[in-house]
Amino acid sequence: MATSSSSRYSPSSSFNYAFNYDVFLSFRGKDTRHGFTGHLYNTLCDRGIRTFFDKEELRVGEVIRESLVQAIQDSRIAILVISINYTPSSFCLDELATIMKRGDLVLVLPVFYKVEPSQLRHQTGTVGEALAKHKKRFGDNNEKVLN
Repeated sequence: MATSSSSRYSPSSSFNYAFNYDVFLSFRGKDTRHGFTGHLYNTLCDRGIRTFFDKEELRVGEVIRESLVQAIQDSRIAILVISINYTPSSFCLDELATIMKRGDLVLVLPVFYKVEPSQLRHQTGTVGEALAKHKKRFGDNNEKVLN
């Protein structure tokens, strides 16, 4: 799992690109949609920051929609609200993989909501268990597995 992604942003690499969104919010809906992430979205919008917030609830097993991929591509910053059910969600991990594939074109800001950062860094606890299951499920499919 990449842990130093927030330092990879290069403003000059995206200078000439017209972004539709300043911020893309990546979160697990059942954990934070109507609480922390909902409040964050409202605050960002109140400050005039163009923010993508997926309002649709996804069913288990659904794949990332093309509209979400496009929103990720069209965002300057990705805020990852990493909560207890973020890493067990293959959808959230697919979203994360799509964000990370953008490399230097996006600033990634992780926010740990009721999860210790060390669980992600060291892949321990429930976060580590979920990542191990994800790796086992997708094996050598590098599009789906972050190292």
